[in-house]
Amino acid sequence: MKYPARFKPDPEAGGYVVTFRDIPAAITQGDDDAEAMEMAKDDRIVSMLEMQKHEDLMASVEPTWRPSQIDEISISRKPQKPSSNGDAP
Repeated sequence: MKYPARFKPDPEAGGYVVTFRDIPAAITQGDDDAEAMEMAKDDRIVSMLEMQKHEDLMASVEPTWRPSQIDEISISRKPQKPSSNGDAP
């Protein structure tokens, strides 16, 4: 199963904050994109294991936690600025 993650730049602390729409308890961060990706992988697994341990409690919060369907996922990207040498990105 795939669980989409959101990598949001953290302008104050630097790096990225990572959240999962389908796993509300999974929130982590990394100093760069590579570290954020590794932290996200670990946190996703730990959070899902914790959710399974406490499934009775989670039922009251999210009765049917499951991965998003592909048609439920949207991608948004900020427009890239042209490079300083005038080439298109």
